[in-house]
Amino acid sequence: MVCRARVTASWGTYGFWGGWMLWIWRGVRIRLPDDWEMLEFSRNQQNGSCAFADRYQFRLQLSWRVLSGEPDLQRMVSDTCSKLQAEGAERVRTLSARPWQGLGSVEDGIKTTRYIQFFPDPRLLLEVVFCWPERIDKKREHRILRSVDLGAIPEAGAPTRWRAFGMDLVASPRTTLNHCRAEPAHVEMQFTNDGGDIDERFARRGMKEFWLNQPLDVWLRSWIPKGVSITSQDKVHRSQHQVERLAGEMLRPGILGRFRERLRCDAVAWVCPDDGRVYSSSRLGPGDTTVPAGSIVGSRFSCCERL
Repeated sequence: MVCRARVTASWGTYGFWGGWMLWIWRGVRIRLPDDWEMLEFSRNQQNGSCAFADRYQFRLQLSWRVLSGEPDLQRMVSDTCSKLQAEGAERVRTLSARPWQGLGSVEDGIKTTRYIQFFPDPRLLLEVVFCWPERIDKKREHRILRSVDLGAIPEAGAPTRWRAFGMDLVASPRTTLNHCRAEPAHVEMQFTNDGGDIDERFARRGMKEFWLNQPLDVWLRSWIPKGVSITSQDKVHRSQHQVERLAGEMLRPGILGRFRERLRCDAVAWVCPDDGRVYSSSRLGPGDTTVPAGSIVGSRFSCCERL
């Protein structure tokens, strides 16, 4: 399933390296120009894609597919070449930006270049497709291709790092992205595990002057999952950020709740002084595996380079 993000303006300035921004999705890292935003995304770990655009049009699509074995890349390129020619594409030609193999073409008047590379260890096939409205910028193209790596794919049972929509976060081990909401002033990502007893959320909200009509600590109590009884709440300072945090618990849903088994909830919220947005995170899970709220800020969820 591919979801479309509703973006009308830049998500912010976090993560710039001289006009470039690092994105991490599904463990794949890629650096893109800072005015390219993610407009479409897939939560599928085995076969999916993400599409990026500037303010005018789509510029790049990153696709991934887990294979059972090593593919014949030359044959894949040849088959794609024949397919493009049969569909009426013009100026079809092979390209190389080692270790990537690719093709260039003109499709419906748009210059297009596409590259593929296979990574044997996770058996992952990556494809990067560029759309060039004017001339092909080879220097930019090769810089993007060189930035692609699998350095964020964790080992089995390890936490997973994600970096998207202005958020830099680390999801708990053995959880997967269950839901993602991406709108101009409201981004939220939810991670759950197969057992259903871990629910982790990370959010970023802008334009707080239009919706935050109460103290942040009061709002945090309303944002945590329903049914949580708060056991403690305080605030702490982290690198010029005032962080509201709370802890609570609730009965485990389903039959286990009848045996009075409880889940622990830890949550934090703060306003970043750099961008003025509200960042919040909550984690509901068994008490022996729940990460304390104080350790989330900075180490597992960041808004800027100071935190």
